[in-house]
Amino acid sequence: MLSNELLETSEKLQNIVRDKATIFSINILREYNEDAVVSLMQSLLKYKMMTEYTKVLQLLFNYKLRNRDLRGCREIVRNCEALGIKLPSDQQGRYIRMLINNEIPEEKSITKPTLNFKLKF
Repeated sequence: MLSNELLETSEKLQNIVRDKATIFSINILREYNEDAVVSLMQSLLKYKMMTEYTKVLQLLFNYKLRNRDLRGCREIVRNCEALGIKLPSDQQGRYIRMLINNEIPEEKSITKPTLNFKLKF
């Protein structure tokens, strides 16, 4: 893509992305667009912007925690282990509480209540 080529060649653009990465992520997550944040994170990793990557990863983890997305949180924790990134202790604590309390929104089976009508004549 043209945008990737431009980002590769322009150090000035890389600095802009570096400065605005967290703001971009916050705005993108407000629109519930996780894929765009993941794409931004891939670009940050590609250009070795690790501090910005860590901040965006923490934002995404917080987003996943708020949505009680256990699978997404687990993937982020694995990613952190692989890259040697530590999540803040408050996020770790909330994740552990979610695991312990099993606060996963369960799908409730939909049952129709039976109605018993007594006819009186």
